[in-house]
Amino acid sequence: MWRNASEDGAIHPGMVDVKAIREKLSKRLKIDLEDHEKITLDPTPVDFYSLESEVKNSGDDDEVVSTFDSLDDIPDCSVQLKRLGEYIATIYLRGGFKIPLKLKVVKR
Repeated sequence: MWRNASEDGAIHPGMVDVKAIREKLSKRLKIDLEDHEKITLDPTPVDFYSLESEVKNSGDDDEVVSTFDSLDDIPDCSVQLKRLGEYIATIYLRGGFKIPLKLKVVKR
C-alpha cells in the first residue's frame, strides 16, 4: 500500500487500517469480503525475508491456511498503522478459514 510519509517513515496524513485493506482487496484484487468476515492487523513490523528463510530452513510443510471455531470469537480490529514497513494481516472467512496476508506499506 502506498502512503505519503516523512523521511523517518511516519505516515502522514492518515494511516492504514483494516478498512483500507478491505478497500484495497476489493478494488485491486476484486476480492469482496462479506460484512461478517473479518480482518485483523498485527501492529508489529515483520521482516518477511528473514521470516521466509526461517520457514525454508525449518523443513516444516505446514499449511498456510488454518482454521478457527467461529467468526464471533474474532474481535474487531482497531489497529492503525502509522509507520512504513511490512506487516501481517489475517483474513477470517466463513467456514473457519484463517488466511495470513503479507502487507507492505511503502512511501509514495
